[in-house]
Amino acid sequence: MRVRFGQRDVSLGSPKQRALFALLLINVGRTVPVHDIVNSLWGPSPSSAVMGTLHSYVSRLRKAFSEAAPAHHDILVSMRHTVPGYQLDISPEGTDVNRFEKLVEFGRDRFTAGDLASARRTLGRAMELWTDTPYSELASYDFATLEAARLDQLRLQGLQVWADACLGLGSYDEVVWALGKEIRLNPMLERLGSQLMLAQYHSGSPAEALMTYERIRSHVSAELGADTSKELQEIHRSILRQEDLPPSRSQPLPESRTTRLPDAPVPAAVAAPPGRADRPVRTPRPVRTAGTARPVRPARPSPPLGRLVGREREREQLRSLVTGDFPKRTVLITGDQGIGKTRLLRELEQELADTPAEVVWAHCTGPREPTRRTWHQVVQKVWKARGRGPARVPAGLRACPPGHEHHRPADGDTALARLDDLDYQHAVVQLLLTAAADEPLVIMLEDLHLADAYTLELLHLLTMEVHDAPLVVIATVQEHRLALRPDLRRAMADLLRADSVGNLHLTPLSPVETHALIHELHGAPVSWHHVSFLHRATGGNPYLLTGLAECADLTGVHHDLLGALPFGMRTVLHSRLAEYPPEVIAVLEVCAVLGPAIDHCLLTAVLAQRQMTGTVADALQTGLLTRNPADPGDLRFSQYLVRDHLLAGLDTVLKAQLHLSIAQALADRTAHGALSVAGPELSHHCAQAAMALDPHQALRPMVALADRAERLNRRGDAWMWLAQASAVLRTRPLKREAACADRALQARMARLTAVGCSGCPDGEPCAPTPSRGETLRRELPAPCFDTPRLRAGVTAGVREA
Repeated sequence: MRVRFGQRDVSLGSPKQRALFALLLINVGRTVPVHDIVNSLWGPSPSSAVMGTLHSYVSRLRKAFSEAAPAHHDILVSMRHTVPGYQLDISPEGTDVNRFEKLVEFGRDRFTAGDLASARRTLGRAMELWTDTPYSELASYDFATLEAARLDQLRLQGLQVWADACLGLGSYDEVVWALGKEIRLNPMLERLGSQLMLAQYHSGSPAEALMTYERIRSHVSAELGADTSKELQEIHRSILRQEDLPPSRSQPLPESRTTRLPDAPVPAAVAAPPGRADRPVRTPRPVRTAGTARPVRPARPSPPLGRLVGREREREQLRSLVTGDFPKRTVLITGDQGIGKTRLLRELEQELADTPAEVVWAHCTGPREPTRRTWHQVVQKVWKARGRGPARVPAGLRACPPGHEHHRPADGDTALARLDDLDYQHAVVQLLLTAAADEPLVIMLEDLHLADAYTLELLHLLTMEVHDAPLVVIATVQEHRLALRPDLRRAMADLLRADSVGNLHLTPLSPVETHALIHELHGAPVSWHHVSFLHRATGGNPYLLTGLAECADLTGVHHDLLGALPFGMRTVLHSRLAEYPPEVIAVLEVCAVLGPAIDHCLLTAVLAQRQMTGTVADALQTGLLTRNPADPGDLRFSQYLVRDHLLAGLDTVLKAQLHLSIAQALADRTAHGALSVAGPELSHHCAQAAMALDPHQALRPMVALADRAERLNRRGDAWMWLAQASAVLRTRPLKREAACADRALQARMARLTAVGCSGCPDGEPCAPTPSRGETLRRELPAPCFDTPRLRAGVTAGVREA
């Protein structure tokens, strides 16, 4: 529990006094009788002095509020005595609880109305307000425990609706990240568990969905001696049967199939367990015979995409690669995470809806999944869409692990024999070519960067064998993943050598395109000031831009960039950074502390000084750090939002130590003449280090420069560095160690001043000794007087010296 006016915290006093405020806060706007206050705080048998203590607590709270609250503040707080007790009045927008409850209620209303995007955005804002367990420091009081339980129940309800909205919009990764942590903490939440299983299933991880079910089942059995809910069991059975599950729990579960169509003849090959459909597929069509008319395909339901902004040229290039005069057989769409690869594929799918081409979606999975799963998924969907068999792949294509015998069925099917990987690959290629001979086939293969070597080999074989068949494979690849997987880089290079393979690389949006996108989202012109800030913050990434630009108050985004970031996007940033090893994250943290513009040489010196194993090259390979186009010798974050995210997650002491290391590297470069003027930058890093470290330690780089100058008999330079060190300390109120360090600096500056002239050559008379202020202004670089705080600190140093 915390009270804050602007950036100023209010001290709520002793634990009992905090409990009093919490009780009044829970009942805000209502009078709490004195009897109830005493009974809640002191129990049924209070001491005789309890009323005096209560009045004292109320008086102290009133005084704390009156001292902390500005004269004209938007939030009004008053604590008054009304018969028969006390009442706390706060403006409705003044408490996080009130805002949280309203956001949850509004988000649920928007979800009921079918506005999934608004529900997801609103409930995400509500989840951002939840930073810790409410009233955790007052767990010994019953009223606080009951209120915390009520709020937690409300949070879970909001989280469930948020997850349903995300599932309906296809944002499966966000649900997996958010609900995964919740289920690990409390496996008894079966409703959230069912949503997590659906998200894992639709994101291409059915094995993790089954593990989630087993974790929940075993916990419920151990704690309650009961089985899981019927709904959870139905989802579990559907996953085992690889059925088409609706992505959202608000949609009905699929009915069990009771009839099956006869299998169509297919090339003899290997058998594989049936794959799962990651996306809704069209209704299976009956096999056409000669003379029958082509049945009309029912439209595939999909949410409206809205207008695609800033990708007209890329859309035309993709259309040319797929349906142009010289179409490619495999197209690789590369780009950063959230750059718009999937959105571009959806636009193409809509354009192909009125053509005979059949579009099939598949999702590559990680190395923990079976090696043949991705292509079996493709084969299953193709044959379902062609209407040539049941949802299960025909008997000739049931996959088995390489080097293992199949179990023969009861009818003694002799076609099920042990076949190696190469035979299986050729069988899949032949089957897809046979399907494409009937009607054109377009395979959308998402997240190729997750594919294993086996999947990549089969894609290469299919590309080489297609020739003139009406079959196109379009695959999306996150570019930064290439640096993490050398095998993927080699496979991509082998593919791109072929003439039948095309590549479409998506780059971030330009400032003009960013302005068009923000204008489209707001429906009204937006100032270039806001556009420029959002473009720098997101690097022109459409996914991040959309999340920030949807905020009604763009001015508030300037003041609190991370706070304006939706809950789902914050989880995406977490997962992106979690992909890299700790040594690479450590390099990025140093870059974040260095500032928006990063000196490459200075960064290298800091890494060497701290003996870090990560390198600048490792950080560049993440794609989060790029060369500065204004100065190729410098670096910068591709998205300033990432820098803010790294700084927000840094420990205060570690951040101060990094500032000190940077200051030491700057001092070393200055001492060796590699840097002419480092005063302001060095002062900044020393000042930041002094916020959490011992002042003597934080000022060590400046004092070392003063020592060196004094050894070289350059007293003016020595005095300058000491004055800057004193100015750094005086930017904050001097207390204890800081005051002691400042007195030592002033004494040394006075000694340097008292030494005077050391003699002039050739016996010439000495020039008049200038005043301390004149000496300081002549010796110190001009930037040292740029800011009022430094100027005041230096002037104070002159006065005391």
